[in-house]
Amino acid sequence: MNAQIDKSTAEQASTPPWAFEASACVDPVYSPSRLLGECRPVGAGSSPLNSIPEWCEAELAAISDSFIANLFPLTKDKKLLELEKLNCQSSADKQPTQKQGGPSPIKSPVKIGVVFSGGPAPGGHNVIAGLYQAVQALAPGSKLVGFVGGPDGLLGDKHIEITEATVASYWNTGGFNMLATGRTKIDTPEKFTKAFATIASHKLGAFVVVGGDDSNTNAAYLAEYAEANQIPVAVVGVPKTIDGDLRSEYLPISFGFDTASSVYATLVGNLCKDALSSRKYYHFVRLMGRNASHLTLETGLRCRTNLTLIAEECLAEKKSLTDIVSDIADMVEARAEQGKSFGVILVPEGLLEQLVDVRSLIEELNALLRAHGETFANAKNVDTKVELSNRLLSPEASQTFSSFPEYIQHQLLADRDSHGNVPLSAIETEKLIGHMASTELSIRGKLIKNSQKFKPLYHFFGYEGRCAAPTAFDRVFSHSLGQVAACLAVANKNGYLAAVACSSAEVESWKMYGVPLVSMLVKEVRGGHEVGVIQKVLVDLKSPAFQSFKQSRNADRLSDNYCYNGPYVGGGKIHLPLII
Repeated sequence: MNAQIDKSTAEQASTPPWAFEASACVDPVYSPSRLLGECRPVGAGSSPLNSIPEWCEAELAAISDSFIANLFPLTKDKKLLELEKLNCQSSADKQPTQKQGGPSPIKSPVKIGVVFSGGPAPGGHNVIAGLYQAVQALAPGSKLVGFVGGPDGLLGDKHIEITEATVASYWNTGGFNMLATGRTKIDTPEKFTKAFATIASHKLGAFVVVGGDDSNTNAAYLAEYAEANQIPVAVVGVPKTIDGDLRSEYLPISFGFDTASSVYATLVGNLCKDALSSRKYYHFVRLMGRNASHLTLETGLRCRTNLTLIAEECLAEKKSLTDIVSDIADMVEARAEQGKSFGVILVPEGLLEQLVDVRSLIEELNALLRAHGETFANAKNVDTKVELSNRLLSPEASQTFSSFPEYIQHQLLADRDSHGNVPLSAIETEKLIGHMASTELSIRGKLIKNSQKFKPLYHFFGYEGRCAAPTAFDRVFSHSLGQVAACLAVANKNGYLAAVACSSAEVESWKMYGVPLVSMLVKEVRGGHEVGVIQKVLVDLKSPAFQSFKQSRNADRLSDNYCYNGPYVGGGKIHLPLII
């Protein structure tokens, strides 16, 4: 089936000179003929592809952390790779005819495995499309094996073969449902043995991990293991997270962020319209993003809400929960003086951990649960756990804990995640802040005296954005990442993260890199142990995006400068996220 692409769509989806023709498609219909008819690099005249793309090496700063260097002695010295333009003979050179079966092979067929790991993000299917298409162009006849259910699929050898028909069925769609996903870590000798036994049984030449910072940390360990055991497989990572905290100099953003923030901006914009229409509600909106507030900042920039809390700023200014509640009460009273009993407030998911008083409380609770795990596990009910916590906590932490509503206390004592952290997505921070603001306003009494009311409504937007149909940016960006991963895999570049530096909406200007995974690692304490992990990139308070946000926020507190983003639809014209 041939895709029908109108002129406007084709212009919007301009293609970089290094890319294979199929990456130009942001149309909703997958076109095998565009892929396998004549796989030529766009911008290289009419010549078919006839050699592997060249990687240009560049030195990176040496790993300064001896802990990381000792963990990864065999992969710590890898160089940065930049993909140069594809090599093609000029149209004047003699070329074999391509009428019987497409371009001449430039490499023997290879077999590559791929897995989704961690939470889903829009664009994952296009990553696999780009991977499949580029591998077929570079080494026709190659096989792509997808492991089902995340890393568990690799450990249990649950797999499917990804074919042209498979890719066509999922082209430009959201979700990870082609393969499904999971959060299992390959972190024990037994799991490493199982994983590489599966890799050996399929005779894989490369294994591609599509995941976030934790998943790509896992990929770094897999790559080191392969080197140490002289296993001829290239482990390649592809950066995925809607949180936007997997970034570097060579990777301004990860795929999925633009789509998720577009979905949230649409939903928040709807609430802004509702606030203006009803004129009697304060909408408290918590947005996904455990460690970084990128999604909240992006949504605040797009929607111009009355108050947008940025966790990194709160930490830098050593704000407490009391400070936040007092500031909200001040704003509500100031708006009430203008006759406004409505507004929209954005709260990042990770806010509580960045407030000095709550941060200390959570650290103490985590330590208590580790030290007295059996006692807490055997507690008769959650109220018993609350009483036990108050006895064991320091006076300051106990005072903070006791000030919270009962349901928040219960949520703070919930089972920890695999890293020993509080599951912040389960803590209704927006309700806690709204509840405390309501109490503070009642104590002040100013609204009551003037017969005015404070009516908070609560929302959490997170899962709504993880599997949406990708935006035009995420469609092309994720497809490009898949192609770069293919070039790394075919060139047997072990221990690298596929990266695309998308510095503008002009796709032709994008640059492609292979970033050594180990270069992104830092030492961190998890579960009481020192480990090497990919560093999460937080909101830069000196960035142009944050400075722009600061310039408008004071006016937004009292004015209703809401921006309505309209109904979300996948695709459209390519626009970069505002934070980059």
